[in-house]
Amino acid sequence: MKLLFIDIECANCKEGGKLCEFGYVLTDEKFNVELQENILINPKATFDPYVIKNMLNFSKAEYDKSPKFSEVYDKIYGLLTA
Repeated sequence: MKLLFIDIECANCKEGGKLCEFGYVLTDEKFNVELQENILINPKATFDPYVIKNMLNFSKAEYDKSPKFSEVYDKIYGLLTA
């Protein structure tokens, strides 16, 4: 059995939020880490100033040069449905 732990960050909370990070850790049933990654996503949206100052680990420029959600969708979908 595999266990998937996820964490997301959003650029803002307008219209349901605009995803800018999808982090995950995949473990076995004994919680041994098998894979972990933090996928940066360009939300193509305005960042809330509070989010930039208090919640993000990367600069806005890093998010701006990251792939759009449509470009990482298949990877995320695959993780969630495996």
